[in-house]
Amino acid sequence: MDYRLFRTLLFVTSVAFFLAFGSARAQSSADSAAISAAEQALFAAREANADRWAPRALADAQAAFDAALELQFKRKRSSAEQMAKRAERLAVLATVQSRYTELKDAVDRKATENAGLRRQLLMGQGGSW
Repeated sequence: MDYRLFRTLLFVTSVAFFLAFGSARAQSSADSAAISAAEQALFAAREANADRWAPRALADAQAAFDAALELQFKRKRSSAEQMAKRAERLAVLATVQSRYTELKDAVDRKATENAGLRRQLLMGQGGSW
């Protein structure tokens, strides 16, 4: 008899726990989606070498993401979602700036190389054909 009472108590406690925390989890799914999107955008920015080519924008995105996590922890859902969206936009900006700067650097290096080759050809040091 004692065993059935324990099982019933455990069952009721489990149901109460899942009802309480399951509904809280459902409410924060929108926050989690925004934070997940921001996290993915930060990952993409790091993959694009934003820490080298756009460190300021990446630092701003990371600060906004950290603030979003803190706001989510404090259960300020709307503020956390807004901050997560801001972090995502800043991370996308860092990615774009990084790719732009990296491509611009590659074009500048190629232009310098081409100018040197042009100089060699004009001065007759291009070799004989």
